[in-house]
Amino acid sequence: MIPVEDAHRLVRERTGAPLPGSWVSLLDLLGRVLAEDVIAPADLPPFDSSAMDGYAVQAADVTVPGSSLAILGEVAAGQVWSGAPLRRGEAVRIMTGAPIPPGAAAVVPVEDARELEGRVIVLAPGRPGDHVRPAGNDVPAGCRVLRCGDVLTPARIGLLAALGRSGASVVNQARVAIMCTGEELLDPLEAAAGSRETAGREIREGASARADRTARALAPGQIWNSNAYGLQAQVLESGARPWYLGVCPDDLDQTRDRLRRALDQADVLVTTGGVSMGRHDHVGQALAELGEVLFTSVAQQPGKPLTFAVVRGKPVFALPGNPVSAALSFDLYVRPALRRMMGHQGGDRPRFWLSLAEPLSKRPGRAFYVRARFEGAVARPTGAQGSARWQSLADADGVLLIPEDAGDLPAGTEVEAIRL
Repeated sequence: MIPVEDAHRLVRERTGAPLPGSWVSLLDLLGRVLAEDVIAPADLPPFDSSAMDGYAVQAADVTVPGSSLAILGEVAAGQVWSGAPLRRGEAVRIMTGAPIPPGAAAVVPVEDARELEGRVIVLAPGRPGDHVRPAGNDVPAGCRVLRCGDVLTPARIGLLAALGRSGASVVNQARVAIMCTGEELLDPLEAAAGSRETAGREIREGASARADRTARALAPGQIWNSNAYGLQAQVLESGARPWYLGVCPDDLDQTRDRLRRALDQADVLVTTGGVSMGRHDHVGQALAELGEVLFTSVAQQPGKPLTFAVVRGKPVFALPGNPVSAALSFDLYVRPALRRMMGHQGGDRPRFWLSLAEPLSKRPGRAFYVRARFEGAVARPTGAQGSARWQSLADADGVLLIPEDAGDLPAGTEVEAIRL
């Protein structure tokens, strides 16, 4: 076994380079990372415009309340004043966002004016420039508005659209191949639909398996393939694209062949099961033949039999088969790597400190990741912590990170936590 810190260091060292960039439409930019600087091609707004519904007037006509001005007409958003430039004693009714007519230097809001028989009376004093948005007031032409490496939030996507951009160049989403091993696994979606082909057709048509087509009972010795769907959801949550390869038979030649073919098209490969020392565990040997294995076991619980390899420059994470071990190993090792590859800084989830609500039993020697609910400043474990207990993870807000050298901890101990 290697220490947890060494495992994280090796993964960081071999998964740091961002993927290439490509152009993506505005509709698909949320959460993506810019692969370019964005320079404003023009002023935003592109012209002097009104910030209020009101009356465009000359500057001298707003300084003294009680001025009575002749209304020459109206200009709405999307229109341009076609009359002569304004003179003293004249006004143009104007709507929010409309261009300021030539000669006008301020806008009197409707609430500060009273219109009567074709004239407007200014009720409150103002100043030149009141309620006028100058051209370039938000963004001047030629300035850098977003930097390479910025994460695209809704506000930043709105800014791109305001500049007239139809999209942006962003770091590619990682394509993550997922391969499960174990001939005991039965796919619940395939069982409900009758076959994998039928399941795929129903998914493409936007339909779920019909309620009256109940999944058949498991045969003796079979279990449902939960890792396939838990991991695909985790890949999506990370911002990457899952590519599920199905279940690989417990055969060395087929394992080696599937790993090789997956890496022809994927950026990252994730496997589950087949990494222990049993006669039917072939993933570790296949990876050793295909590439460089960096480690095969980590001093942690759950997730001790975790293998990390690099094959043809691409990272491979061989996760344990137990569902909690697989899910937590993905979140602690694979997700940060994917986030870094897709241009995100750091990639790890934030960590904080909480107080144990009850005593915790632990032997020194391995880091312990305890599933727990977070109740204010207190953390409460979600019952038995076996690595096959999906319920304990489904009930958890996150995990507590208990270091390798720690032993039993009394209630009230401050422990590091990570929200999943």
